Amino acid sequence: MLKNEKGITIISLIITIIILSILTTVVIVSLTDDKGLVSSVEKQKNDVLQTQIKQEIEVAIEKVKLENINNKLTIYEFTDKLLKKLNNTNTQINVISETEYDIKYDDYVFTYYYNLI
Repeated sequence: MLKNEKGITIISLIITIIILSILTTVVIVSLTDDKGLVSSVEKQKNDVLQTQIKQEIEVAIEKVKLENINNKLTIYEFTDKLLKKLNNTNTQINVISETEYDIKYDDYVFTYYYNLI
């Protein structure tokens, strides 16, 4: 009577569980390792944010230049006006020399060279 019953044997059940465990491990590793999908998306998000911030800074620089096209500003006057134009409380400008300054915007630092031309 037992020979006529059809069903899943314990061996096929164990093999199925092992295969599913291996597939689950492969998927989890591919999503979470350094080159995985999650870290790739986070890096792309960071790159997009950095590009947006850089564009915002460059637009502000050009606006300050245009507004003061007839004035000869020192780098300190220029960076003061630029800081006001950026209007972000997390922004800091560090003058390195008479021709170079850094802009720290949130967690990003960009270096620019000062010239009104």
